[in-house]
Amino acid sequence: RMSDAAEVAAMSAELRDRYGPLTAEVERLLVATRLRLLGAALAIERVLVQGDAARVTFRAHASPRMTDLQKAFRNHQVEVEVKRPMPLSIVFRRAGAVRIEDIVADGLAALRGPAPG
Repeated sequence: RMSDAAEVAAMSAELRDRYGPLTAEVERLLVATRLRLLGAALAIERVLVQGDAARVTFRAHASPRMTDLQKAFRNHQVEVEVKRPMPLSIVFRRAGAVRIEDIVADGLAALRGPAPG
């Protein structure tokens, strides 16, 4: 069982090395696993990805600072809409060429900070 995003990346690399390009289903499974692990570390209740948008909903006790969120996503072309302030629910819309799943995963990883250990 994978316990952090680095293990997901290692599994993805190993699968590509052994079997070549990954199918869309395997890619979705790996992305979902990475988002689940990052979300658990940040008190995120749900991440819903649909098309070029992703809605991230934090748990009621979580209160991330907006400046931290801005810093975490500053290197990505993304539109942000706050849907609800408490508990915080944000929609990210892709504005560039990078997949929304990768934008959200990278932003959440930056928000979490360096991996423990």
